[in-house]
Amino acid sequence: MRNRTKMLKVFGVLLAISLAAGCSDAPTPQDRVTLHSGYQALNQRDYDGAMSAAEKFLRNHPPGVPGSG
Repeated sequence: MRNRTKMLKVFGVLLAISLAAGCSDAPTPQDRVTLHSGYQALNQRDYDGAMSAAEKFLRNHPPGVPGSG
């Protein structure tokens, strides 16, 4: 049950990031690689890797900054 909760949390973060990336003016190829690696980690149940990718994306695109969403 704990893994399922963690998985849903990670998935929610990655989904929000994906939506924000889709709304930004020009997501870079590296942004897409970061998101793709996060989804791959999630599919492999590597929740720490997925969170790491999400955090890396958010460091480069903080919420509330123009062009971030």
